[in-house]
Amino acid sequence: MFGLGVLLYECMVGHLPFEGTNPAQVLRRVLDGTYPSAEREKPSIGKAWSAILDRALARLPADRFPDATSMRDALLAELKRVGVGGSRAELEAWLDDPDAYAAVHEKTDDRDAVRPSAPKRGSAATCSPPRADYNRALA
Repeated sequence: MFGLGVLLYECMVGHLPFEGTNPAQVLRRVLDGTYPSAEREKPSIGKAWSAILDRALARLPADRFPDATSMRDALLAELKRVGVGGSRAELEAWLDDPDAYAAVHEKTDDRDAVRPSAPKRGSAATCSPPRADYNRALA
């Protein structure tokens, strides 16, 4: 579960959770469980996805997902919450026509849309839930 958490973190954030200038420093961070939260590194990820990553990357194995099924269920529940029902159908729809898929999912109230000058790290996100969740699902 830990390895999958590392992979998901890198996919969602864009870099590994445990970084350092040398292997000893990286290992120390892994052993200490010291890494920046995904939400802090990339606010568009949001609290729910960050919490899933935190559980997968928990320092103590007892605090992690007990098995792959539990982690899959957490991921699917979050996808369902944001309106992504069947991942296969979503992926097929996107592969069939990426532009049309994006157009359908980007229809939100423009007053709450992501602004070109989005806040930097540590600031509150300024995007509407539908668009933010769509961007998280794509990430």
